[in-house]
Amino acid sequence: MNVSMNIRYDFNDQHTLRLSASKSYTLPRFKERSPYVYVDLDFSSAGTPEIKHSEVKNFDLKCDWYISPSELFSVNIFYKDYQRSYQQDIQGRISSSSRILQSCRTG
Repeated sequence: MNVSMNIRYDFNDQHTLRLSASKSYTLPRFKERSPYVYVDLDFSSAGTPEIKHSEVKNFDLKCDWYISPSELFSVNIFYKDYQRSYQQDIQGRISSSSRILQSCRTG
C-alpha cells in the first residue's frame, strides 16, 4: 500500500511552495528470493528467501518563482529514507572464473 500527501501554497501569482511526503514499498523480484542458483556466462546469481520488502519514505520541498509567462526559477530539496533495503553483492565463487551474486540486506 502506498500512502502520499501533497500540499501546495500560492503566496501570490509568482511564488509557490509545494510539500509532499509518501511511503512506498519495494518488493524483491522472484529471482532475488528463490533459493536456486541461476548460472549465466559471466556470473551466477543466487536468491535469498529471507529477504523482505523494502520500505521507502520520501519527502520533497519545492519553491517556484514564475518570473514571466515563459520563465521559471525552481528549487527542489528531497530526502529518502530506506528501511530494510537490499542489494546484490559478490558472496563467493563457483569456479575460478565464475562469481556468485546474492541479494543481501544493507539496512
